[in-house]
Amino acid sequence: NSIGTRTKNMLLVHDDIGKAKPSTRKLPSENFAYGKADYQDVEGAGDVMSNWKFHDQSSKNKPDRDFKKLNKMGLKHKACNARDTYKFRQQNDARMKEAKAGVGKRTTLPPSEFTYGMP
Repeated sequence: NSIGTRTKNMLLVHDDIGKAKPSTRKLPSENFAYGKADYQDVEGAGDVMSNWKFHDQSSKNKPDRDFKKLNKMGLKHKACNARDTYKFRQQNDARMKEAKAGVGKRTTLPPSEFTYGMP
């Protein structure tokens, strides 16, 4: 059947018994390798485990805004609708007493005689 050899439609291409269907698309040469090239990392697993570095904390987090206090302050200054409240919050600020996110927590390494896994 000559229709199966000329068409670009994969559904109309006929195959020989025991063989794969011929491709209807132009494929790269046999030497072409698909996928991403695998590059060797400069630092191996041994280097990573022997040179442990702690995370350096960035600057102290500002405490979160205290919206309850801001709302009360806004009412005292007669900011009763959304527009006035927005303008009031742009000009005034009230913060909670302390930041919520991990304040002062420091991770420590286990003692040097500690072993991971089975001895």
